[in-house]
Amino acid sequence: MDKKIPRALRSLSRRDFLKLAGLGVAAAGTAGALGTVSGCASASQNISWDMTADVVVAGSGAGAAAAAVTAQSKGALVIMLEKSSGRGGTTMKSGGEIWIPNNFELRQQGIADPRDDCIRFMARAAYSWKYNPSDSHFGLNDHEYNNLAAYYDNASAAVDYMMQIGAIQYTQAPLIFVDYVDHAPENKVPAGRGLNPVGGVGAQLMQYFYDYISAHNIQLLTSRRVQKIYLNDNREVIGVQALDSSTATSKTINVKANKAVVFGTGGFTHNKDLVNQFQRGPIFGGCAVITNEGDFVYMAQEIGAQLANMNNAWNAQNPLEPMLVSPSTPNEIWQPPGDSMVQVNKYGVRVTNEKRTYNDRTKIHFYWDPVEQEYPNMVMMMVYDQRTADLQAGRYPYPG
Repeated sequence: MDKKIPRALRSLSRRDFLKLAGLGVAAAGTAGALGTVSGCASASQNISWDMTADVVVAGSGAGAAAAAVTAQSKGALVIMLEKSSGRGGTTMKSGGEIWIPNNFELRQQGIADPRDDCIRFMARAAYSWKYNPSDSHFGLNDHEYNNLAAYYDNASAAVDYMMQIGAIQYTQAPLIFVDYVDHAPENKVPAGRGLNPVGGVGAQLMQYFYDYISAHNIQLLTSRRVQKIYLNDNREVIGVQALDSSTATSKTINVKANKAVVFGTGGFTHNKDLVNQFQRGPIFGGCAVITNEGDFVYMAQEIGAQLANMNNAWNAQNPLEPMLVSPSTPNEIWQPPGDSMVQVNKYGVRVTNEKRTYNDRTKIHFYWDPVEQEYPNMVMMMVYDQRTADLQAGRYPYPG
């Protein structure tokens, strides 16, 4: 492993930090409660600040924690604001695996993951409808290509750095877990890019982060829902307003950020309005924590941020029955077990390869039939034999 601190992390000005940590991700409340998210306000209103930090981080999952520990390690005073009364967000429910090209495990094993090959594969996988193998940018515009290139250039260095400072511990995921779009000829490393937290799950990953956060006195405040972004007269972000519901009487607090505000607050799985407006078709819920309601989407719009790729999601199939009880499900069908099982739609037609990766497999639910004017695959059925029922009993989602 390269023990040197990446050059980009050695000095951290306000502008540099914003470039490095510009992760606009979402957070939030029910559609009705979202009325309290009021967007932005100008500093000319003579704001009275209740707290001040160099960097204010909204959220407390892996993305937010990564930003917080990196900023603190470079000398910044950090305050984290978490909407929920708990901490860790959806990461606490996840497997905690991250997809990192040219990672330290691959390098130690002498497995090459060349930059051009990997960017080509990412372009093929993420933008298949635009992919042009003969083009210098593989058919992508500059912004799209540069995002992929930046991920290849920085993801591995970021993991190395956070491991070096003791914030996380990762190891290679089992090589039996093949990569996404593993069958594409552009994928030169079909196994090995996945890294798992030592301990195996997202809850353990967050424990590593929180051990660091506690040891380095990073202030993490729960029950503080960020609901407004403050700008100065030059339209630079200078702080946030949060609703403090940690006591019996809720109140608003204003938190000043001398260098940056970072949002690492998840998506909008549980905001029906945003789902209906932006997703490709109906969904009944998902694995995200119930506070994943998209507050940041509204605040970002208010300050003029450009939204993109809002119709995409990291999808997974879920059993319908528990979703009708609670839209925030405890688990999802990562890989349906059994070699004698098919999934069929409402007409009894098999419409997908059940063994494709969860994200790819789930896209079939959003197929729109232009003749029948319906989503025929919205709800699908698992059909399996007695042998599968006996051998796989108790393996999610089969009943015990």
